[in-house]
Amino acid sequence: SLSAEIRRVKAFHELKQQLRSWCATESGTRYPSMAFERWWYSTRDHKAASTGKGDPLLLPAPEHQANETLVADLVKVGFSKEIAQQICTRLSNASNTAARKLKALRSSHPREGSPQEFVEVTRSEDGQQVELTCAAAGAKACLHAAAFEKLKRLYELHGVEVAKPFERAALVMALRYQALG
Repeated sequence: SLSAEIRRVKAFHELKQQLRSWCATESGTRYPSMAFERWWYSTRDHKAASTGKGDPLLLPAPEHQANETLVADLVKVGFSKEIAQQICTRLSNASNTAARKLKALRSSHPREGSPQEFVEVTRSEDGQQVELTCAAAGAKACLHAAAFEKLKRLYELHGVEVAKPFERAALVMALRYQALG
């Protein structure tokens, strides 16, 4: 649902901010470029993701284990291996906690089709941009109009059995892409 995706995106951004904060706390200002993204990609269970199992953004990282990719990135910018492992373990544990909280909240999401899930579509004056807005959820994303139309055709071609309206599905997809940067 849209509300689940908004919670997921917020938790994803919070994890990234936590890593930056821990790096700043431990060293002043050093943060390796793309460290969070490299950690996310290396920790991700690509097989589970391709089958739709697990959360698409919040990773079930091994608890109390340091990810080798992140540890190496942190050591490369001057962290001791011990501190790098501590930061990495904190991030893995925080990711697991966020994933568990999101899973537990699934039952409290608004019903599909509820007013909280309504997505309004507006076009720019020149028709080149489409804005998708869910005011009740505080979510907004902009897409190029041609991309929006192409997505709509693909959705109609492949999403016939899907009960959720295209506009809501497009907003969920756009929010996830924004989260990934």
